[in-house]
Amino acid sequence: MPVHHSERDLVTGLRKLTRVARILIVLSLASIAEAQEPSTQQDYEIAQRKAVTALRRLDTGLITPQVFSDYNKNLKTYRTLLSNGTNGRTQRDLDVLRAGLMYRILVLSDVTIQGDAKTLEIAFTNVERDISGAGNLILNANDKKTFRELVYKEALPLIQKLVQDNFLARSMGLELLLEMEVVQPRGNARIEMFDQVHDVILSILKDKGQPDAVKIRAANSAKRYLIKANAIPQIQNALAEAMIAELTRPFVSVPFQNTILMALEHITSPRQLVAPRKPIVFDAAVSILSDQSQDLRIRCRAARVLGRAGYDAQIDFEPLAWKVAELTLETAARFSQASNRKDPMWDYCGWYLYTAFHHESRQETSGRPPADPKGFLNRAAKSELVRAAYTAAVGPAANMAFDDKPVDGRQLTTLAAWTDKNTPANMKYDPSSAPVRPVGATAAGSGP
Repeated sequence: MPVHHSERDLVTGLRKLTRVARILIVLSLASIAEAQEPSTQQDYEIAQRKAVTALRRLDTGLITPQVFSDYNKNLKTYRTLLSNGTNGRTQRDLDVLRAGLMYRILVLSDVTIQGDAKTLEIAFTNVERDISGAGNLILNANDKKTFRELVYKEALPLIQKLVQDNFLARSMGLELLLEMEVVQPRGNARIEMFDQVHDVILSILKDKGQPDAVKIRAANSAKRYLIKANAIPQIQNALAEAMIAELTRPFVSVPFQNTILMALEHITSPRQLVAPRKPIVFDAAVSILSDQSQDLRIRCRAARVLGRAGYDAQIDFEPLAWKVAELTLETAARFSQASNRKDPMWDYCGWYLYTAFHHESRQETSGRPPADPKGFLNRAAKSELVRAAYTAAVGPAANMAFDDKPVDGRQLTTLAAWTDKNTPANMKYDPSSAPVRPVGATAAGSGP
C-alpha cells in the first residue's frame, strides 16, 4: 500500500523548530509548573493559559527519518502481524511490530501532521484501528488475549511519550489508552483492560506540571474507564483519591470539577480498603454540596453523586436525603429570584437534585449493591424520612428542570417547613464521617 503523501512530507520537511527552541519551550513549561502558587483566581487562570500555550508550541521531534524508514519498509508485514498475531518467537516479528507501533503512535505528536486536520484524522484512525483491532483474525481466545497483551506492552511506553508531548498529542494519547482492551466485551460482561492503563491516567492526574486542560481529559478518561472496565477496588480507590485531590484544589474550574464528579458517580467501591476505611467519595460529595462558596451547579452535581456512587450497609441515607432537600430549598429560592431562569444551569441543577433521590430508568431500581440501585428512594426504600424528603423536594426540583417560571411559593413554604421540622436526630451518614450540618451551622455546634 503506498504511503500517504503527508507522511513523506513529514519526513522531508523535518524540522520546523531548532533543537534549541524545543529546549526553551520545555524549560518554559518547567518554570510554569514550578512557579509560586497563584493567590487569586485571575492569576491561576493566567498561569493555566500560559501552560496550555506552551504545550501547543511544543515540538519534541519524536519522528525521525529512521523511524519512518523502519516503518515504511515493513508496512505490509506489520499489517499482517497485527491481524494474524505472533507469539514473539522471532526477533524480526518483534522488530517489525515495534517499528510499526512507534511510527503510528508517535506521528500523532508531529506538528506538521497536526497542522492538517484531515491528515491528523487519518493518522489517528490508523493507530486507533491498530490498537483496538490487534489480533482480530486470531480465533483462539487465549491466544488473542496473549497477543493483545504483547501489542499493548509495546504500545504503552510510546503512549506515555505522547502524554508528555504537546497538547494535541496528550489528548490523543488519552484516547488511545481506552482502546487497550485485553479481553473485549461479551454480553453484559465488563471489559478487561490492559493492567497499566489506569497507571497512566493516575500519573496525569497527579502531575503538577499538567495543566487543567489536560487533567480534565484525564478525568474524562477515568470516567470512561470506570464505565467500561472491570476495575478492582484498589484501582477504583486510587482513581477516586487522585480525582478528589483535584476536586478540592483552590481555583479549580467548574468544568473540571463537573467532570470529576461525573467520574466519581462510577466508583462502585464504597470505601477505602485500609483503615480508617472512610467512604471517601461520599465525604467529598458532602463537603462540596455543603460549601456555599462552591458553584451552585457543582453543589447540585455533588448531591447526585450521593445517589449513584457505590455504597454499603453502613451508609445512612436519611441525613443525606435531608441535606439534599435543604439544598433543593436553597437552589429553588435562588432560581425563583434569578433574572435569567432560562440559563441551562437551572435545568441541570433541577435534574441533579431529582436524580439524587430517583432512578433515571427502571434498570436502576434494583440490582446488586454497591453499584445499584440508584437514588435514595431505592437505596433506603423503607425509610419514611427519605420518602418524605423526596415528596417535599420533587416539586421545586422538577420546576427547575422543566420550567422557567418561579417555583410556586407554596412549594417553597412546604419544603422550608419540612426541613425545619424534620432534622434527623443523628446527622452522621457514616460512623467514620463527620455529621452533615444545616446551612449556617458551624463545627462548634450551632446545628445538631
